[in-house]
Amino acid sequence: MVLCAGARASRVHGDVSENLLDTINYATRSILERTGLTAEEQAAVSDGVLPQGVDAEDDGGDCVRWKDVTVLTRTFSPTRPAMIDVRLRYRERGNLNISYRIHNPLPSTHERLKTPHVHSWKDSPEWSGGWRSVFHVEVTEIRRKYRHGQRPPKNVHWRSSWGMNETDAKQVRDVLFGPLGDKVSILDAVLFLLTTVGFRMNVRTGDGERFRDSVDGDPLWEVGDEKWLGRNIRKACGISIADEKEDEVESDDDAYCY
Repeated sequence: MVLCAGARASRVHGDVSENLLDTINYATRSILERTGLTAEEQAAVSDGVLPQGVDAEDDGGDCVRWKDVTVLTRTFSPTRPAMIDVRLRYRERGNLNISYRIHNPLPSTHERLKTPHVHSWKDSPEWSGGWRSVFHVEVTEIRRKYRHGQRPPKNVHWRSSWGMNETDAKQVRDVLFGPLGDKVSILDAVLFLLTTVGFRMNVRTGDGERFRDSVDGDPLWEVGDEKWLGRNIRKACGISIADEKEDEVESDDDAYCY
């Protein structure tokens, strides 16, 4: 088996964006270290994670939160001519969308593989066509104001939808890792996909675990119900735990999450 490495290339804007790029590098490597991949295999996968652009702004408050973030990352498989684009779009006060697009196989040499221009990331028609949603959350109503850096009030109205199913999650692992997939759990493959755009998630996998489902980040991401994210990730990865009800896992439209 030949492990192919790529060259890192990105368009980064400002110190905050540089910090997010560092998070991507660190978080993706951390996920790989807990798999069964050898050091050489981990390095080959890491070399294929190519952020194409990072544009991030925080709110500048005492308890720093993200304000406006757009990330596009391309991850090439080290074992086959395939890759996955992942795009994160975050807008102030908890509006977050993560989507992905699979190229398997890669376009032939005479076809151009387009990357949306840096200035068109946020509202580009080029995001249509072949993109699949991992999940989407948004604030649809704020009934009373609150300052930046404060926890949203309990009557903030969140809308959320989940897009990835078990077939999708298995395909992500197969495309990214190929024959190396036997050494990588489906959960780690999905979490790896999310970390390629800087989104880190801790997910419970058993009843006796002390930690809870939580989003990890500095600055902080405001995404509504973290338990809802954890439940849906587990379902997509075929993981069930005894203290979780089946009817809690579906998309949670118009939910009051705080």
